[in-house]
Amino acid sequence: MSVVERLNQSVARARRLGFTVRMEPMGGAGTDWCEIAGRVHLFIDLQQSTSEQCEAVTEILQRWR
Repeated sequence: MSVVERLNQSVARARRLGFTVRMEPMGGAGTDWCEIAGRVHLFIDLQQSTSEQCEAVTEILQRWR
């Protein structure tokens, strides 16, 4: 499975878990999540490589459990 497919699966999983997913350039701040008004948001930094995005989302979801 390619890194793009893994990232797409991870993003789909995040959405199933209730995350609102936003993908936008964030100046290299990195992929992370936060809670705003009781809703969880996943911010994916498009200035990271696809593999970095995938790795970060995977780590966030593992810690979320």
